[in-house]
Amino acid sequence: MVLTALAAAVAVAGFDLITGWEIPSSPLAGVVAIALLVFAFATCLAVLVFSVDEQRTLGGGADSLKVAGAAARGVRWSSLFAIGISVLLFVNCSAGVTSGDSTTGATANPSQFWPLAAWVMLPLVLAIALPAGLATAAQVLARKGRLREARRVASLGSWSAGVVALVALATTGIALIGGASECFYVSTASLCAAGLGGLMNPTAIASLLVIFPYLALMKRVLSAAPVGPDSS
Repeated sequence: MVLTALAAAVAVAGFDLITGWEIPSSPLAGVVAIALLVFAFATCLAVLVFSVDEQRTLGGGADSLKVAGAAARGVRWSSLFAIGISVLLFVNCSAGVTSGDSTTGATANPSQFWPLAAWVMLPLVLAIALPAGLATAAQVLARKGRLREARRVASLGSWSAGVVALVALATTGIALIGGASECFYVSTASLCAAGLGGLMNPTAIASLLVIFPYLALMKRVLSAAPVGPDSS
């Protein structure tokens, strides 16, 4: 339900961005932009509360492999949600940006906007997806009885949370230097839009409040699982 609503919100923001509906600004466009921000905050809070409750429940589970599997599922869904929120914030911020003449924005020069958008967003999306990939790999290895490898991969998953923070900050720097610094000129309005959208990337660090506890739980239960004689 949450992911469906998030997909709808991203679609609305994407429509605003592609059509330039928010340029020039109107009261309705302002209401929509603010509503999307409120939605993003509310859903983040709801997901955080739900994840804390689920992690507390899983922490009392007796079957290590089942708990590890549930934790891996939590990492996957949390990563997918974090990617959606990051895209929503980027698109929503970029859609309403104007520069110079107040009527020129992201869609004015696609050849400026999309390359910078790719540099700013693709690394972040891949970084957020990394913990989910490692958690899934650890889950598969654990199911096959290869607990030692599963533990090593789960440990890498915990460290991958730091990659999210580093990439979020690095891409923010790219957005600031490559785009936000161009907001004074009409001819580079699209660079400005992509740059200001990229300044939202540090918010992705907050996703670790949900993702990292699942990773830590998975690492803990796999470490406590007994290694059978056939485990490698």
